[in-house]
Amino acid sequence: MHSLSGATKLACLLFWSFAAMITFDTRLLAVLAVLAVIVMIISRIRISDVKVLFWFSFVFMIKA
Repeated sequence: MHSLSGATKLACLLFWSFAAMITFDTRLLAVLAVLAVIVMIISRIRISDVKVLFWFSFVFMIKA
């Protein structure tokens, strides 16, 4: 993951976001969520580094 260029990472993020936004298929969303966890593990991102983002997402999901 670290060896990828910034443009490649941005393109993957945009594709991932676009795929999640246009689908109503719960199976695809579940696969994207599982893959996101796997990518976080591979990237060695700690939960404490992104805890604030998770809380913001949680609050907005509850409000919606």
